[in-house]
Amino acid sequence: MPGLPTNSYYPVTRLRRFKTGTDELGNPTYGLQGTIINVAGWAKPTTAEPELAGHARRTVAIKMYAHPGGFIETDIVILTPGGERLEVVGEPENYEHGPFGWAPELEVINLAGIE
Repeated sequence: MPGLPTNSYYPVTRLRRFKTGTDELGNPTYGLQGTIINVAGWAKPTTAEPELAGHARRTVAIKMYAHPGGFIETDIVILTPGGERLEVVGEPENYEHGPFGWAPELEVINLAGIE
């Protein structure tokens, strides 16, 4: 059964951390590698109560919809050129095993401001 129809995609920038070495105190140092990923869209949660995600229970600012496997917790996402940097909080919500064999081919990615 086919997933959700996606007539257009939106390119976003994904910044993924990678270890570059250690500092003079032996602490790991990290860099960022940028990749353009096409996503189906995004929306602001509209409930009166804040939506919380991840182990730290951070408030979700944006819910982004993307193909499975494109994002991991702690990735940084820039939705529009020059836009705010948002961090993926919690594991992506995968709904690929829905009732009646339906697989939307999308994950919900919770984004929050960088702390």
